[in-house]
Amino acid sequence: AASFHYTPYQLHWQGRTPGATPQRVYDDVFSSDTWLAEHEKVQVMPIPEPCSLPRAILGIALWSDATQAAQFGHAKLWPCYMMVLNQSKYQRCRPSLKSCHHVGHFPEVPDALRDDIAKWGGPKNTRPIFTHCRRELFHEGWKQILSTDFREAYQHGMVVHCGDGITR
Repeated sequence: AASFHYTPYQLHWQGRTPGATPQRVYDDVFSSDTWLAEHEKVQVMPIPEPCSLPRAILGIALWSDATQAAQFGHAKLWPCYMMVLNQSKYQRCRPSLKSCHHVGHFPEVPDALRDDIAKWGGPKNTRPIFTHCRRELFHEGWKQILSTDFREAYQHGMVVHCGDGITR
């Protein structure tokens, strides 16, 4: 988007009282100390070939939470959402701007597994088994979202033509 922040900054406020000390204003992710430090690391990262393109961080937030799939019954979905943190929180948190992107669903362990465990002579208390299966399924879902291509771009960067018209 054209409104993304690619260069982090520190914002300070100073009162009108003579001799007032400037105070740091923490207003968004891209003005945090961590973002500033990571931005500096990206600027000095070695690259395999000569490149004069500007470098920037693309911050993303991923999250998931169970949601009921139907008004009746116990069917649940685990959607995964993403927001780009380079966009101001005042924009990305406005539903009308559609800044929250649905990137996938995490599968749910089927209830039929309980019957199969009983049929195979498994333990009556299936809670530990279900906990293990949910954890494994959840991590496999993350492996799909955080693919090899994603991890490569995360570690080494990639060239992108940004919404402001600049290639980074």
